Order: sequence, then structure tokens, then C-alpha cells
Amino acid sequence: MRGILRRDVRPWDVWWELLPYPLLAGCAAAVARDGVQPWPQRWQTLAVAGLLAAWHWWMITAHPSWPGRLPRMAGYFAVVLGVTWWLLAREWMFLPVVVAWCGMAFVALPGAWAYAGAAGAALLSTAASDGLGPLAQFGMWAAWTAGASLFGAALRFMEDQVAQRHATVEELRLANARLVGLAGENAGLQARLLADARTDGVREERQRLAREIHDTLAQGLVAIVTQVEAAEEEADPSRVRHRLATVRELARDSLTEARRSVRALRPGALDTTTLPQAVTGTAERWSDLAGVPATVTVSGPPGRLHPEIEVAALRVVQEGLANVARHAAATRAGVTLTYLDDELLVDVRDDGTGFDPAATGGGFGLAGMRERVAALAGRLHVESAPGTGTALSAAFPAVRVEPS
Repeated sequence: MRGILRRDVRPWDVWWELLPYPLLAGCAAAVARDGVQPWPQRWQTLAVAGLLAAWHWWMITAHPSWPGRLPRMAGYFAVVLGVTWWLLAREWMFLPVVVAWCGMAFVALPGAWAYAGAAGAALLSTAASDGLGPLAQFGMWAAWTAGASLFGAALRFMEDQVAQRHATVEELRLANARLVGLAGENAGLQARLLADARTDGVREERQRLAREIHDTLAQGLVAIVTQVEAAEEEADPSRVRHRLATVRELARDSLTEARRSVRALRPGALDTTTLPQAVTGTAERWSDLAGVPATVTVSGPPGRLHPEIEVAALRVVQEGLANVARHAAATRAGVTLTYLDDELLVDVRDDGTGFDPAATGGGFGLAGMRERVAALAGRLHVESAPGTGTALSAAFPAVRVEPS
């Protein structure tokens, strides 16, 4: 791990690792050219310098994960200092190599051991100062040690700062990756919720149609059959005509209910128009049939929502207006569509007779609306009181559809 951090977060450590090679090569070239020793001893010195470079390569360059491991690096540094001391005792021209070992102390050794290594490397500076007195040698060593320690402390501080920035960037990257993953999961979850809502809506619609057929068409057909059978047993022609008239009215009512149920299967208005346009057309047709003025107000920027949301919103408007025509005895009605950032609000109001929501079961229409809205994670609320009109409000999540 340290090797990875050293190369990714501490690039200057690489420079310190490479510095001994040119310094040893330069010093060896100077010794080969200007050395005071005879050539046999000079070759020996050059060979030891080469072995020192090979030792450094094996322990540091070839194994970048080893720096920072105290037992191994303590042995490495002890060999480096001992061999360099021997070289300096033979040729003072190897003195520049001491600078490399002062820096390497903070690359190879961990914690406070790096300062001890720098002090040991600074001690090498006295090896080539035989002409100086003890006090001067001590001063030289102290100056080297102080300079190397200050430089190493600054190096460590910069390393820590860069490492912290690197860790922060990595944390932000991971957090961003997690957010992207959560966004994908949320999108998938929303799609599954809509699919479940569609399945539940289909099931609820089937149940609603079954109840409507049972409560309207089936009962109407039973009543028609009963009236026909009764007419067959009547002897009075006037009573027969009366029963036939009743049959005719029952058949018309049943036909009306059948057509209404068929129209309720699918809102064809949404196939070619937007929701505000479909609601406006519905309100206009209702106003013509009911003879009651109806206004439509759209607030906020309208946008294309998920088809299930728009179908449910249109159904609320249709059922709300139908209830106004059946029960409210209103003189005017109003429909409002409000597009918010996260919700679609649908309101149907009238100034009719009103009713007490707590005292009535609301019939199948209101219960059906509640089921439809709840299936799409929406809310339905009714405000009414006798003599004050009725306000029907529905809220749907604004699941938007991107334009194709």
C-alpha cells in the first residue's frame, strides 16, 4: 500500500529514490578521473560504489512496497551508511551522496526513525573532515542534522497534505459513484412501483367494472325480465302498456350505463391531446349536457406526465363532474390543474347543495376515485358541508416523461 501511495500521492519520493544513482555515478566518474589512490584501489572503490547502487536498487527501486517497513529498512539504511562511510574514508569526493541519504531517510524509514536516520546520514559529513577539530565536526554534524530534519519535516507535512487531498478526492469519487448507483436504483424502483401500480390499477379497474355491471346492467336486466314476465300475466291492456313503458325506460337506462362503462375503459382523449386539453374538452362536453357552466384553470408549466398519472387525473375530473351533475344541483363548477415541481394537483369545485362526508358512504364513485388515486401513491380529499358546495382535491406524484 505504501508503494502505491508513494508513487500516486508522493511523486517527489520517486525523485529521492532516483537521486542516489546520478550522484553515485558522478562521484565514481570524478574518482576515476581525479582519484588520488592507485588504480587497483581505485577499481575497488568503484566496485563498492556499484554494489551500493545495486543494493539501493534491490531494496528500494525493485521492491517499492518495502519502504516504510522498519526491520527491513533499518537493515537497508545501516548498510547504506556503513558502505558510504567506507567510501568517504577512501575518497572525499563521495560527499555529495550524503545529501541523497538524508532525503532517503524520510522515504525509507517511518515516523521518528526517519529523523534518527537523517542524523546518522549527517554524521557521514564528518568522515571527510579529518582536518577539523572535534568542535567544528560537531557543528558540521549539527548543521547537517538540523537542515535535514527541517527539510524532512516539511516533506512529511506536504506529503500529509497531498495524501489528505487525495483521500478527500477519493471519498468524493466514491460518494459520487454511490449517488449515481442510488439514482439508478431509485429509477428502477420507481419503474417497478409504476409497474405494480399499473397491475393494481388493472385489477382494481376489473373489480370496479364488475361492481358497476352488477349494480347497473345486471340489475337493470333483472328488472326488465321481471317486468316482461309480469306483462305476460297482465290481462288489462293499460297495465301491459305501463309495464312495457317501464321496460323501455329500464332498457334506455341500462344502455346509457353500458355506454358510460365502455367510455370509462380508456380515455381516448389523451391519445392525441395533452391532459389540459383533454380536461378542457371534458368540461365543455359536460357543461353542454348538464347545462351548468364549467371553467378550467391550468396553473404552472404543464408537461407530459406518465400515462397512468394523466389517466387517473382525467378520471378524477370526469367522476367529479359526473357527481356534480347527479347530486349537487349546482349553478357553476370549476376545474383546476396545478403543475408543481413534484406534484400534480387536480381540483373539482361546485356551488351546489353539498353533503356531509362523514355521514355518507360516498357511493362507489368516490370510493373508486380513492382506490385509483391511492394505487398511484396519490391523495384524495373531499371538503363539503350541506349548503356550501363541494371541493374535490387529488394530488399525484409528478412522474415526468421525457419528450421523445
